[in-house]
Amino acid sequence: MIDSTSVSKRPDFTSYSNEIASATPTGTNKASYTPTNTVLQSCPTVGSSWLAHATPLPPTPDSNLCGCIYDQSACVVSSDVKESRYGTLLGLVCGSTDCSGLNSNSTTGKYGAYSMCGVKDQLAFALNKYYSEQNEHSSACSFGGSATLKSTTAATGTCSSQIKEAGTGGTGTVTTEATATSGSGSGSSSSSTSSSFAAPVSLHSSVSFGSFQVAAYAATALLAGVGMIAL
Repeated sequence: MIDSTSVSKRPDFTSYSNEIASATPTGTNKASYTPTNTVLQSCPTVGSSWLAHATPLPPTPDSNLCGCIYDQSACVVSSDVKESRYGTLLGLVCGSTDCSGLNSNSTTGKYGAYSMCGVKDQLAFALNKYYSEQNEHSSACSFGGSATLKSTTAATGTCSSQIKEAGTGGTGTVTTEATATSGSGSGSSSSSTSSSFAAPVSLHSSVSFGSFQVAAYAATALLAGVGMIAL
């Protein structure tokens, strides 16, 4: 304790000091140590509370496939749309077209071919799917200026095989694997500028992907030739 100009020890200090001084710790040489318990802990059993399906597993992240779907999409998100608005736009699009190709549900074991892609690539799939379903009418690729048309390049090689396996709805199983030398036919550099791959997408009563959680939009009558609803 400090009192004016004097310093004194507290009683507890002396007691603690005496105990430390009387301690005689010992150790064991690693070479001489023999563990008494060598049985590994068993994994917990899978019971009724375990909801995840063991098979099938989610699709393996594939930047080649994600780049392919972006390159083959004529309708994509506009470059001036902020990434923070991607979730809102995807929710709107998926309220007007089936986005099962983006689904990722470990409880049911259902995964879309593009469920592991980045949000920008997923948007390209959804926007282009709706655009195609509306007979490629220019107004079907607007969404208040959030979507735009771009040129496409014919898919070849691995890209062509993967796109066919994924199917129009993106619900097929892609078995063709990209190699280090295989290209998408048009390059996958157009893929998402944010994260290369996204967290699982679940499109039920809500749309979730990456860090976004978007309330589902009520289905709107978006017919060809009708101006799109501004976000």
